[in-house]
Amino acid sequence: MAPGGYVLEVDPSNGAAGMVAAGLRTQHLRPRRRADGEDPDPDSDMEWDLGSPWYRPTRLVELTSGADFGWRSGSGKFPVWREDMALPVADVGPGSPTGVLFGTGAAFPPDDQRALYLLDWTFGTIHRARLRSDGAGHAAQLEPFMTGRALPLTDAVIGSDGAMYLTTGGRRTSSHLLRVRYVGDGATEPATWPEPSDAARRRTELERAHVAEVSDAELDALLAALGDDDRRTRYAARVGLEHQELERWLPKLEVPGGPRSRVQAWLAALRATSRDDSVVDTALAGLGSLDPRSLDRADRLVWLRAHQWALIGRPEVTVRWRDRLVARLDPLYPSADPAADVELAILLVHLGAPRVVERTLDLAESAPPPDLHGLTEHAARNPQYGDTIAALVANPPPTEGMRFVFALRDVEEGWSLATRERWFRWVHEARRANGGVSFGGYLDRAEAQALATCDAETRLAIQPLLVRPGAGSAATGRAPRGPGRAWTVDEAEPLLTGRITGADFVRGAELFAFACSNCHRIGGSGGSVGPDLTSAATKFTLHDLLVAVLDPDANVSDQYRLHEFRFADGSRRIARDLGVAADGQHEYVENLLDPGAVGRVAPGDLVSVEPSPRSPMPAQLTHAMNAGELRDLVAHVASAGGSRRDLGAWQGVAVTRPDPPILSGLALRLLGGAVAVLAVLVVVLVAASRRFERSVRA
Repeated sequence: MAPGGYVLEVDPSNGAAGMVAAGLRTQHLRPRRRADGEDPDPDSDMEWDLGSPWYRPTRLVELTSGADFGWRSGSGKFPVWREDMALPVADVGPGSPTGVLFGTGAAFPPDDQRALYLLDWTFGTIHRARLRSDGAGHAAQLEPFMTGRALPLTDAVIGSDGAMYLTTGGRRTSSHLLRVRYVGDGATEPATWPEPSDAARRRTELERAHVAEVSDAELDALLAALGDDDRRTRYAARVGLEHQELERWLPKLEVPGGPRSRVQAWLAALRATSRDDSVVDTALAGLGSLDPRSLDRADRLVWLRAHQWALIGRPEVTVRWRDRLVARLDPLYPSADPAADVELAILLVHLGAPRVVERTLDLAESAPPPDLHGLTEHAARNPQYGDTIAALVANPPPTEGMRFVFALRDVEEGWSLATRERWFRWVHEARRANGGVSFGGYLDRAEAQALATCDAETRLAIQPLLVRPGAGSAATGRAPRGPGRAWTVDEAEPLLTGRITGADFVRGAELFAFACSNCHRIGGSGGSVGPDLTSAATKFTLHDLLVAVLDPDANVSDQYRLHEFRFADGSRRIARDLGVAADGQHEYVENLLDPGAVGRVAPGDLVSVEPSPRSPMPAQLTHAMNAGELRDLVAHVASAGGSRRDLGAWQGVAVTRPDPPILSGLALRLLGGAVAVLAVLVVVLVAASRRFERSVRA
């Protein structure tokens, strides 16, 4: 939830702390500071969002003062064009960032010493980022520094010998220690770092206003910087204004300035005010004095975003300004700019503009296909982790149109039967595409919200469009025949080792559909309650997979851990903890197969919430299966749904018994004794024969 991952600056002498930056999906534990004082750091993606327009790739950011990188849960993430989001340095692509370090201290060439190295666990890659000054911040050229199969990188450090040392491991993968050293004739003396640019120094000066009250002259400097050509400078100035007393600078907005300064100033005023509708009215009037067609693209998007800030959480303002804002915004829609159309759709749907449904559907149906170039590169670089990405590239989703369809999902007025059918047909066809684990869930929730606004006649008419496309093509679940047993890993592993490739893969698909597909998916088909199992065999050994299936409580991932709720009335529930909502109620989901059924409890009725040691997956799922059926199920998972049958090395070597000896152990002992006796007799006879010969000679 907002503000997502955040960074605090703490004074160890007195414990005082202040937020530096926020809006990150997963903040790294150890940001690396450059010699010029900047703090670049990677932020994680949410891989489940792949295929949706709000998917945000792993990205490199700079943890500058006041930065909000726009992470919000679900579909609420800020698109990069919104200037109330701090501008990222570079997009890396899908992955799971772990270690990060500069090459400082390495016996590498100077450019490599100044580079930033980003470790990716998922794709076994070290990205080398060559940073260069870009106005008030930096840009980066990214390139693979090191890649490898089965290389789950976890951390790195520059050793005292100038080499880079790496570790691998995590989630029951093999751990290794590796060394990377430079071999060549290039110079490896310590590199010098460039001085901060003038623009970066100016941005740093503006950031003083984020933490302290500034003078009138400095306040004027903030207002002047709102019109700067550099987005990072504008951002620092706007955040600085928002941290000053509104009464000090709001009157200054009456002084005419350039259009860029004015739209930025009104955005700052709307973000800085709370419930003072007079400020909102003044801001909306000021925004109306600007002709959006005369603004350049960036300023027009800020102008639209300021209108959204004026209406967020202010129903009275919406009612009071509705007709004037529809008259102002409606002639602009649609425009030739997809980003502006998205923001206009949000505004006009909120305002209930006439014909907004038809125009928004037109944009959804005519949206261009997604750009998958970066995804293709990632899947090709390490295919063993790229199954989901490869499936998405082969059957891409209608990503860009999804923004417009979602804008209409809870609209109640303005529909005809024809437009209703268009909306549900779009969703129906979108289900045929491949995406991340959450892709189908987003469509489900949007469809449920739209259905709630339909009358009975409309529901009947669109019923054929509610049938999941391709539902009959998947394997039909069939119950095990048995006889079963309460399988343990020790019992199952010897029976399956070396014998997986002889499995019945069709039967394995049926068993998976029966026992597993409600919660797990393979190759884009199945549920999303539990982990995606498409790449299970590339991450786990046969032993590890059997532990996960037969003894799920042995290793419960934090991603899927449930909690035990104890209530004041003495009752208990095992559920997924959703945290505390904005109104103070604690939320949870008890039935993971019905995530929309959210339970809520007041703080006074809740005694405790503790992590449960039990996995959401019951251990008894395989108890009805015989040995052959268990083998078939494991084969289906290991082969990614039957698409990969080369499991020879993965399945291990079957345990074989040595050939039985020709003689038993007792016979061997008796024979050994007889041989010893015979040897003694031979010695005695030889000695007697020699004495007899000597006596004859004598």
